[in-house]
Amino acid sequence: MTSLAILPMYDWPEIRSYTDRYYMNLKEAISNAGFAAPDTLLHDQDDLKTIWRSPDLIIAQTCGLPFMRFLQGDVAHLGSPIYNNNCTAGFYNSVIIARDTYELGELHQMKFGCNGFDSQSGYACMQNHFIEKGYSYLPSEDIIVTGSHRNSINAVYAGEIDYAVIDNVSWKLALNHETATSKVKVIGHTQERASLPYISSLKNKERLDALVGAIQLSIQTLDQDIKDNLFIEGFLANTEDHYQIIKNNYQDIIEALNINKSDGEK
Repeated sequence: MTSLAILPMYDWPEIRSYTDRYYMNLKEAISNAGFAAPDTLLHDQDDLKTIWRSPDLIIAQTCGLPFMRFLQGDVAHLGSPIYNNNCTAGFYNSVIIARDTYELGELHQMKFGCNGFDSQSGYACMQNHFIEKGYSYLPSEDIIVTGSHRNSINAVYAGEIDYAVIDNVSWKLALNHETATSKVKVIGHTQERASLPYISSLKNKERLDALVGAIQLSIQTLDQDIKDNLFIEGFLANTEDHYQIIKNNYQDIIEALNINKSDGEK
């Protein structure tokens, strides 16, 4: 039987060997729990929406916003990884980066870039941050899309955009592996949200406890150098309710800006 596994959200080339070693540990624990885990992890896949929805999916990581926008109900939620990121266990936030120090009111008038409009950590959290502080949403047409967190960091460095928000796990990866961070400053943080969730096929919904237990055991037994390079410390078996605030906040954005909701929301 064919099965699929993919962990694309932090799959930087510089740490891929650690990600693959992490998966080998996951595979052993998942197989011992009675699941048909694939031999290898998928990398560099373009059609993530199809893979995330595949009935053959054993384990994957997605972003909280796509999860709540168009995957909810089509996949089985497993929980949130716990990272070494100075946040509540099972949560993360985004860092606001710029070339210099600015007040939030100044940023609101400057050029914002994001990895994509479907990103909680690179787009929606900044829009929510402005609203929380009493400013208006930024019009979509005034925002530059860079395609990835790493591209956003480089765009700030190059002066192509004035600021961006980067999820703090990606930022820690960048500090280790991206030279552009040397000329970029962290000037603020957004609110904490549940970490990017792990999911599985609905075919496994009757055995989710066993799958979650296997993930937790796998991380507990990881070599320390893998934990150190992936910043992973554990796994929180939470519920989809932890992500509802992401869905609610995004609904506020699309209603305020009249964003076309057809992309992915089917």
